[in-house]
Amino acid sequence: MLKERTISRERDMSQVANFYKERFGCAHSHIAKEINKATSLIIVIPIFNEPDVISTLESLKACHLPNDPVEVILVINNSENGKTETIKQNELTRQEIIAWLKKNKTPKLTFNLMLENKLPAKHAGVGLARKIGMDEALYRLGKIGKNGIIACLDADCRVDSNYLETISGLYGQGEFTSGHLYFEHPLEEEEANIREGIINYELGLRYYVQALKFIQYPYAYHTIGSCMITSAKTYALSGGMNRRKAGEDFYFLHKIFPLGGHKTFNKTCVYPSPRISDRVPFGTGRAMGKWMDMVNACKKSDKMPEYEYYALQSFLDLGKFIAAVPCFWKYADQEIEKIMADLPRS
Repeated sequence: MLKERTISRERDMSQVANFYKERFGCAHSHIAKEINKATSLIIVIPIFNEPDVISTLESLKACHLPNDPVEVILVINNSENGKTETIKQNELTRQEIIAWLKKNKTPKLTFNLMLENKLPAKHAGVGLARKIGMDEALYRLGKIGKNGIIACLDADCRVDSNYLETISGLYGQGEFTSGHLYFEHPLEEEEANIREGIINYELGLRYYVQALKFIQYPYAYHTIGSCMITSAKTYALSGGMNRRKAGEDFYFLHKIFPLGGHKTFNKTCVYPSPRISDRVPFGTGRAMGKWMDMVNACKKSDKMPEYEYYALQSFLDLGKFIAAVPCFWKYADQEIEKIMADLPRS
């Protein structure tokens, strides 16, 4: 009986992956190497113009290995009209990864390298790169009929030594759907102004989520791409990752939240880099760049820069709207208009 249920689950996951591939997925699988049938966790890392991805690989290698084997999919990516310097850096990164992989072979932690340097200019970016890698992870898990876990990480992150064990341990424990890992930006080695900026930025992120919880917004979770984890089936049923050039994590997770079961896991930690970056229109790197611009501008006037964020009143006003939403399903249009008229104008 147990064998029959196992076969049924395998067929079910294989069908889910195939259906996704036909409706939402990338046209074909990229990795020819067979996946170990015991694999239950695949980590996807998009890489673009990244000078220090080896530190991330070393961080993963230093982790305690779980019982089941783990795969890592590295997606080096660029636009079809990418700049010369990013093309050169991507090639240098590719060579560094290949050299590192030759020296660091671990049977239970395997790395697959994908080169996607000719992505359509209209869609090229972190969203499409994540999608390519996450789709591939889904196809590979589908081949072995496993509703395994797909985890996202960025190429400038470090992780706790129990990172792999913690995520892998979620497989088979009840009906895991999706989650978000705890995060902290590293402070020890940063210059004073960068350290102050990233502290303000991270406090802003935490204030945002806590304010959403306070007004009882139902999906008050962090939405940081390098901390996302999802079951293969949840990924497929949600329609997969989008192709946005920035904010892809926010929009992807807000498709998943309504499916239920999303949780925050605090027993391990991801350490995103606080570095300045202009690779995406917004996010940590861009926010740090703006902060340093303010720091440099204030040096001329001997004033300290101030970090601005959403006023609490804006959340309180939003909370009144959220509290009124259930009424929209009960009342006639005239009564709804009266409710709307009484809401804050902000």
